[in-house]
Amino acid sequence: MSLAASLFLLSCAKSDESGDIDQEITLLFGYYKGLVPEGDYSDIYLLNDTQLFLDSLGNYPSNGFYEGEFEKLTESDFQIAQDLISFFPSELFNEVENYVGCPDCADQGGIYVEYERGDLHGFWTIDNQQDALPEYLHEFVDKISEKVTLLDN
Repeated sequence: MSLAASLFLLSCAKSDESGDIDQEITLLFGYYKGLVPEGDYSDIYLLNDTQLFLDSLGNYPSNGFYEGEFEKLTESDFQIAQDLISFFPSELFNEVENYVGCPDCADQGGIYVEYERGDLHGFWTIDNQQDALPEYLHEFVDKISEKVTLLDN
């Protein structure tokens, strides 16, 4: 994580009197694809500090924050995904556009990511072909793939 991005993230977080950061982080992540049966465009998960949810609508991410209906998953599912937040690359906030690479341009699908912590809120659609991505995203994309594969089983 770059120093500027780290300082930006810390400046956006509020702390209580003890100095502990008290704002919950929410991370949405998952895959989407346009050429599939109606209503089954995506598997989008919502992860926070204590729980994991799965969207039941399967919407195709539009050019905005994801709107879904999320159903709570089991504690064992949460255990699978809980560390994903720690892999989120703050460099994403430096991207000029809300897409990285060319997600779903060739009907290959894409990755949806949304990060929220207090007033800091961003979303991105990311190419699922690593050769189209900057190096800083490789580990995060690999972790998303790993988590989704484990959760789908």
